[in-house]
Amino acid sequence: MSAPTKPHADPAVDLSGRVLDDRYRLVEALKRGAMGTVYLAEQLRLGTRVAVKVLHDTQEERTRERFAREAAALAQLQHPNVARGIDFGWTEEGRLYLVMELIEGRDLRERLASEGALPWREACRLGAEIAGALHEAHEAGLVHRDLKPENVMLEPTAGGERARVLDFGIAHAQPGALGGDQRPLTLSGDVVGTVGYMAPEQAMGQLVDRRADLYALGVLLWEMLCGERLFGDDPERVLGAQLREDPPAPRLPSDAPAPLGALVTELLAAVPEDRPRDAAAVGQVLTSFLAPPPAKAPSVRRALAIGVAGAILMVGAAVAWRTLPRVDDPSVSQDRAAPEVLRPPAPPAPRPVAAEPVAAPPAKDEAIQPFPLGALLEGSRPERAAAAHAVLARLDEAPPFAVAVARLELARQCETKERQLRALIRIGDRRALPAVRRAARLPRDGCGLLGRRDCFACLRGTVRDAIHVLNSR
Repeated sequence: MSAPTKPHADPAVDLSGRVLDDRYRLVEALKRGAMGTVYLAEQLRLGTRVAVKVLHDTQEERTRERFAREAAALAQLQHPNVARGIDFGWTEEGRLYLVMELIEGRDLRERLASEGALPWREACRLGAEIAGALHEAHEAGLVHRDLKPENVMLEPTAGGERARVLDFGIAHAQPGALGGDQRPLTLSGDVVGTVGYMAPEQAMGQLVDRRADLYALGVLLWEMLCGERLFGDDPERVLGAQLREDPPAPRLPSDAPAPLGALVTELLAAVPEDRPRDAAAVGQVLTSFLAPPPAKAPSVRRALAIGVAGAILMVGAAVAWRTLPRVDDPSVSQDRAAPEVLRPPAPPAPRPVAAEPVAAPPAKDEAIQPFPLGALLEGSRPERAAAAHAVLARLDEAPPFAVAVARLELARQCETKERQLRALIRIGDRRALPAVRRAARLPRDGCGLLGRRDCFACLRGTVRDAIHVLNSR
């Protein structure tokens, strides 16, 4: 389909009442944005209602291509939390229009303006739904790049409001995402998006990937939890704060899980590498916060009450037992059978148990086993652990470097490992090099809420220093 070349109309003119391509009648304007106006429209052949977005300015070729790309992107996405794309075309004046599924309800901005902060469970639920929509787009090779409250519709359902992500008008399609040899339409140096929701690298005109959308999701979560804009309303101040300041931690109610604040902080990391890489994982974490808490154990007071009641019952049973009449009691009539009293069976006689032999103490002149230095330095992980315990059991006899290596092997915290590395630097024994080089190969992830942070970041520089010092000895 080629675009008409007629002069475009004034974008301020309301197009309500117009019929596009003999198929869609524009009924009324619903919302005006920076790129276009969204109309309530009627699909004439089927008599159904749809939403039609008409672009304001379509004179630039890249703007045309970007809008057409939105239609192609939406056609690929089939997800319950994404507004489905239906059709696109051009008006008689050459203005592009996109036909979308009509979503009834209000957008997230309207809800925040009327209610302020949302309950943390509601924020997590909506956040998980938005994360699901982003994951669907990311798997299709698309980055939204303009996620904000105005682009999240809240559709009423029987179970509450459901999030629906709109407006992929500036979505960035990664190479090959839409088929064919597609060149990128947004180059380094272009700044697109909305101030306050753009990731720092996006605001500086750098190329972005899916982690830019996760930054915007972090902003949405922060605003849903706090009921206000993250950096305020002044665009110039907001942009400067995003580039120079650490975002404040979200204010959580007392019953909210502490890891929720850590997740939001991780999403808002200024460096893309410090953010989660997968929207699906973020959605799973948010959903896990909604699981019902485990059943609580009885309180101490309740347990004491149960114990006292049980003791009273036992005392009562004992008194009743003592007051039962015996068969030989003369007060009991002999013309009726006395109740049979059940006696517990006698315990069986204990069996003789042979005494276990006691190991004789080692002879005084028995040779002491040498230190397992080979296993400590070059063995498998279980062998190294066993050797480390053996060394630490004989601290007075072990070489100082072996003690430090053993403690390094058994340490689990970054700071503890770092202290032992500094001890090896002071000792300066070259034999510790295999253990130090092994510390250099420790994985650079596994920490943080989603396991993306370096657990041993604190010792990387010390490892380099230790290798340098021991190599020079």
